[in-house]
Amino acid sequence: MSIATETQRAPSPDPVKRRLVVAIVLSLLFHGFLLILQFGIPGLGVPDPSPPLTVRIANVATPPDPAKAAAPTPAAVPMPAPLPTPVAPLALPAPEPTPTSPVAPGMTLVDPVVQPEPVPAPPPRPPARKKKARQSKRVSTPLQAHELAEPSTRVIAQNEVINDDFVVPVAQPEEALEKSLDPQDAQLGTDEGADSASAVADEQERAEAARAEDLAQAKLREEEERKLLEARAADAERVQQLAAAQAQRETEAREVRDRQAAIERAEADTKLAEQAAAERIAEKQIAEKQIAAQQAAELQAERMRRETSLRVQAEQQEREEQQRKERQLAHEADARKLAVEDAARQASLRQQREALAAKQQADESAARQKADQLAAQQLAEQQAAQQAAQQAAQQAAQQAPQQAAQKLAQQEAAQKLAQQEAAQKLAQQEAAQKLAQAAEQAAQQQAAQKAAQQKADQLAAQREQERGTAAGRGAGRAASDGPLGSPDGSGNKAVVPNDFFSSAAANRARQLPRGLDILTGAPPRAGGNDERGGRRAYVGAGERDVSLRMYAESWRHKIERNGALNYRQSSQNPVAGEALVSVAIRSDGSVEDITLVRSTGRADMDAAVIRIVRVNARYSAFPSNISSRYDVIELRRVWRFDETLTLIEEVR
Repeated sequence: MSIATETQRAPSPDPVKRRLVVAIVLSLLFHGFLLILQFGIPGLGVPDPSPPLTVRIANVATPPDPAKAAAPTPAAVPMPAPLPTPVAPLALPAPEPTPTSPVAPGMTLVDPVVQPEPVPAPPPRPPARKKKARQSKRVSTPLQAHELAEPSTRVIAQNEVINDDFVVPVAQPEEALEKSLDPQDAQLGTDEGADSASAVADEQERAEAARAEDLAQAKLREEEERKLLEARAADAERVQQLAAAQAQRETEAREVRDRQAAIERAEADTKLAEQAAAERIAEKQIAEKQIAAQQAAELQAERMRRETSLRVQAEQQEREEQQRKERQLAHEADARKLAVEDAARQASLRQQREALAAKQQADESAARQKADQLAAQQLAEQQAAQQAAQQAAQQAAQQAPQQAAQKLAQQEAAQKLAQQEAAQKLAQQEAAQKLAQAAEQAAQQQAAQKAAQQKADQLAAQREQERGTAAGRGAGRAASDGPLGSPDGSGNKAVVPNDFFSSAAANRARQLPRGLDILTGAPPRAGGNDERGGRRAYVGAGERDVSLRMYAESWRHKIERNGALNYRQSSQNPVAGEALVSVAIRSDGSVEDITLVRSTGRADMDAAVIRIVRVNARYSAFPSNISSRYDVIELRRVWRFDETLTLIEEVR
């Protein structure tokens, strides 16, 4: 039997695993060699294709011999059963396959037909002596001796050998002799007590002859049965030998199969071990590949993060540059707007000064004319008075009552003259007051222009400082607020100009609390003339004049509608905040003054408030019902900066 073991060794970087696989393979080869030495290699490991031995025992009936059937057959004499002899198993060589036609599965053994030996003819009986004695009357006729029936040919056909001891009883001849006697003679005796001697002798002779014949037949049967038993024993021994050979072949085949299965299991275990080693190596390689892939992914992610960071920084720098450009453009636009506003304001001031000068000249000429008229009237009155006095003096003597009436008329004329002089003086005072008010308004406008120019310069400086701060990020941050701002949460400091406290805005801030009762928190007086001589109206939350409230609401809608755009452009990072702002508007719709009563805390928002108010000017002129009563209206509102700009009334 040849054993071929194929060992596939997977490449292993570990020398310990390689040595382990070599040791397992050598162990399997050594054990396989030991199994071959112990069990041998019968039949080259090829199992017998024939199925197990099958033995069947069948009885084949043969026709009896007519010559022997007529002879009396004595009863079968029981013989002791032969002891079974142990049969040593004989190792038979495996039958070589023959090219004959396939046989049916199993095996059928048939005993050969043993020809019985010729039975010797019985010796002739001696002639019976004839005696004239009276024959006794027999009760029954003697039984005829039966010859032993020819044993039928038996066929051995049995599926499995259950019992190897075949015992066949041998017929005993004494039974035939016992059966040939009359039962009544055996039990009751003969009917006649005295038989003749001749009859008895004849009977004995016949009995002896029959017995001798029976003995001969019995011996013959015994010989035949002995031969049959020997043949059967030989057949049984042959069957046992065949069965033993078959069992041995099966055992050897089973051992071969077991050895083959053991070898196959060993090979399978070796292959499994090799496969497990290969799988471990593959898993290790896969793990290494996964680790390498993970490291590559981490490197890729790190590279992507760096690229993203660089891109974000570039975008941030681009946005900052764009914001700087937008701020510069906005600053230039604000400067242009301020220049246009200043030019318009200068033109308006020139027109106002010219109008005031023309009005002053007209007032002076009218006053001179009125004074001349008054002087001429006084002179005429004096002349009339003198004439009347003369006439009165002339008539005094004539009529005293007429003189009293004349005195009364003179007194009335003097009173009228005094009243006219007082009215003239009052008109002159009013003209001087108007001139002073116009001069003061011109001075205030000049101061406001100067303050606006200063604010524009401060905003430009602040934007330049913000650009410098953005360029030097990381080294600190210091930005400046507007002149009206307050320090915010980032630590920025407010820059106050030197002439701030002497400006018109400071004067206006000092004048605001004069009309306010600080202890009670009452709002300023609505309407009336202020200290500067103008008719002013303070429109607050408690205003009940419908026309003033309607004008204030229209102004608020305009600021909220047009101020959102300026608010977005002015604040790049919008933050919620509130500011209390008071705006003074003249009757023609121009802005007289802007006051930040409470700052938002951020310079850009405070600057946005001033810019929004000035960009949206000029506002609508006062209606006739308001302009007839007021020259200036102050609108005091809370400006709330969130996602949108909202103006709400101040709640006290």
